[in-house]
Amino acid sequence: MTNLSFAPKVIFREGAWSAFGKITTALGALIGVRLLTEFVPKEVYGKISLLIGIVTLGSNLFASPLISAAQRFHPEMALSGNVQQLRRTIVGILKWAVGALAGLILLGGLFVRFGTMSYLVFVALAGFLVVLVCRNLEVGFLTAARRQKEVALWSSSEAWLKPAFAVLLVILLGDSPQSVLLGYFAAIGGILLCFHLLPVRVEGRGNPKVPSEMDTELTAKIRRYAMPLVPLALVAWVSSLSDRYIISGTLGVGQVGIYAAGYGLMSMPFLMAGGIIGQTLRPPYYQAVSAGNITLAEKLLRIQLAITALICGAGVVAVFFLRNVLAALLLAKEYRSAVSLMTYIAAGITLQVISQIFEGILIAYKRTGFLLIIHSFGAVVCVLSVYFLIRRFNLIGAAMACPVYYLSMLMLSMVMAKIALKKPKTITK
Repeated sequence: MTNLSFAPKVIFREGAWSAFGKITTALGALIGVRLLTEFVPKEVYGKISLLIGIVTLGSNLFASPLISAAQRFHPEMALSGNVQQLRRTIVGILKWAVGALAGLILLGGLFVRFGTMSYLVFVALAGFLVVLVCRNLEVGFLTAARRQKEVALWSSSEAWLKPAFAVLLVILLGDSPQSVLLGYFAAIGGILLCFHLLPVRVEGRGNPKVPSEMDTELTAKIRRYAMPLVPLALVAWVSSLSDRYIISGTLGVGQVGIYAAGYGLMSMPFLMAGGIIGQTLRPPYYQAVSAGNITLAEKLLRIQLAITALICGAGVVAVFFLRNVLAALLLAKEYRSAVSLMTYIAAGITLQVISQIFEGILIAYKRTGFLLIIHSFGAVVCVLSVYFLIRRFNLIGAAMACPVYYLSMLMLSMVMAKIALKKPKTITK
């Protein structure tokens, strides 16, 4: 059953599970970075980063808007007992979009090979895309239902299994991009299979009385909500991942590997902290807004801002003083030049995490058009700052650009959130 309680004890328990999941996930990911950088050359690591960026773009365009709609509509549908209808509607739209995209990847692989890469890379990419979207959908529903225990166990298992499977296949098949991608596919797909085979309640399933046909009114609401998020997904991808492609075009794919390893290492603890806090407080915040309890919603928002700023700010200071130790412990020797990037990236990700809190206000009030403005502006600043700073300072310029474009997004998101709170859009039930 979906958790609808606002009791502090319940929220604290959810936060404890979220913290457990994020911490164990981060530990698995940190060890995973260390293992992969030991077994995979920086040129291969760079190619993997670029390929996963392509999958991320496809997922963001075709799936993420619908998964976001599922999370936002979930509290209202749970109040009326219609979560299964929500799931059926989302899946009905999603399966055609993702199937078409996977087919496009397979077809595109026949004509585009990116140098000496095997066609098996595109097969692995298509499979990885499908299981990734299925995984994101299930975790999205579990998060919306505030089932933090299941989310924590899922995320931590995935974080440990992905690098383990990837390294195993690298040892067996060689240090190629397809070996790593097939390892990721096997890990995520295996967890999905266990989730559906084991006696675990799948959110939005199990009520035979729910009509089998899609709800046309609900479908229309979901489409209206999700449509502004499609161009948003594109510009969000530009502001978060385009730097890899600019680096590849100007400095080479080997430098992408160094940057991606350093970025992944530094972003992890800050996204983890923001994720713990947001995963704990954002669902009850959405529920409070949907229920019209504005006093509680404001209290939850203030708590989230204060805790996030305090923890992430302390993290930036720690990175500044410990960056050499972190590089020596967590990166293979070939990648340790990333030490000069770490503080800039940590500062940028802190600004990103705080900006996402203000974006949560816009999602709560269904002002998704404002999100498009914020990320479009951020995408322009990102491309310009990354390009010119790389030309001036080489690889460290890409890291220096990180706080520049995320600060611009934070400032604009604060303005947009203030407008949304002054003139809130009617919450459609």
